[in-house]
Parts: sequence; structure tokens; C-alpha cells
Amino acid sequence: MLLRDILRIGELRDLIVSKVKEVIGEDLVGIIVYGSTLYLGVGRDLDLIVIIREELNLRNRFNLEIALRKSLETLIKDSVADVHILSISEFRDNLRLGSPLSGLALGYEILYGGSVLEPLILNFLKELARDKYVLHNEYGTWNLSHYARITYNLKVRKLKQIKG
Repeated sequence: MLLRDILRIGELRDLIVSKVKEVIGEDLVGIIVYGSTLYLGVGRDLDLIVIIREELNLRNRFNLEIALRKSLETLIKDSVADVHILSISEFRDNLRLGSPLSGLALGYEILYGGSVLEPLILNFLKELARDKYVLHNEYGTWNLSHYARITYNLKVRKLKQIKG
């Protein structure tokens, strides 16, 4: 079974959230999984964005990312955790065309903090869908505007189903 499928089951999801909460504590705003594990089904790593309330200096951010990696890698034996910590203001600032967060157009799952993060991401995807933006990386060439439209529509449809 692929890691992305296991994440959807919920057990690993809950363990990841629990581990991150244990390390971050009350400053945790959200957790997002993104990257090749989701949009290709396989990947060398599990890419996580961890959003916290306040900005950290470089040393504290680095130490916290290492602590989270070590903690999470006990859960995902066959994969490496690639953790990126952003404050909520840094996250908002990076929801723009050309930023590393443009890759969210290819797919993402919010593990924690959806009520805060989902509206921000959906607004970003809506804007990205209007532009012509293409990403070239080791996995290929991706028309992010096209994928932003698809991801936006899928997420909105899923939210409507949840609300009933």
C-alpha cells in the first residue's frame, strides 16, 4: 500500500499529528502533507509543512525541524520526513505565484488546522489557476495553473460533501 493511501486511512495521520503536537506544543497552527508522496503516490520522503504561531530565528527553526524529523521517522520506517516549519505569517506571505508553496497546486492534505489553512490555500489556488505558470523539476514539467484548477475544484467539492 502506498504511503499516501495509508495517510488517508487515518491511523498514520493521527500519529503524525500527535508527534508534531508533542514537539511543537501550543504553538501549532497546522500540518500539511504535500509533494511527490501525494501527487505521484510514491516518494523518497514525506514532505510536511508545519505552521506555528510565531516566527523563529534560524537556529531555533533548524533545531525544531531536526527534532520533528527524528520523531516522525520513528513512525514512517521506510521513508524520510522532510519538515519545513513556517510561522502563520510566513505561510501567508509564501502563498503567491513562484513561491515553493506553488507546489500545493499538485496536491496536499491538511492533517491539522484545516479551518484556518484551507480558506487561505483555496484562495491561493484560485489566483494561481488564473495565471499561466509552469514548474519544471526532477519529476517533469507541470502546468501548475491547470493543476491549481483541478485541486481547487476537488477540494471545494470535498468541502461541500462534508457540509452535506
